[in-house]
Amino acid sequence: MSEKIKAITAIPIADTGILTELEEEERTALEAGMSFVIEKIAMRKSRKYGTYAVFDGENLNGEKVQCFTMSGVLTSQAEMLLDKYGTDNEGNLSSPILASVVSKKSEGGRFYLTFQ
Repeated sequence: MSEKIKAITAIPIADTGILTELEEEERTALEAGMSFVIEKIAMRKSRKYGTYAVFDGENLNGEKVQCFTMSGVLTSQAEMLLDKYGTDNEGNLSSPILASVVSKKSEGGRFYLTFQ
């Protein structure tokens, strides 16, 4: 190690909090017709796809749900939910949110997903 590096107190990169952990959970893509209770939301970045949202919660049968979306509308809605109901840096919500995913048709004729 060089004298210059020894002279300063170096912080290991792992201690900086900037490294992203690899997703180990398998996530399902959100589709029209899905209904679930959102308990946690996290925004992720992908070099290939840009920003996308991941959700943790329960389906209407009480089973654990882990899903994601790259839909621009759903991702924007996820950011708004985090701004309004997010309680910490982990993405936990102050109150669970019951949401259904629906497909709508824009005036231009394109279909998009949105929460209802």
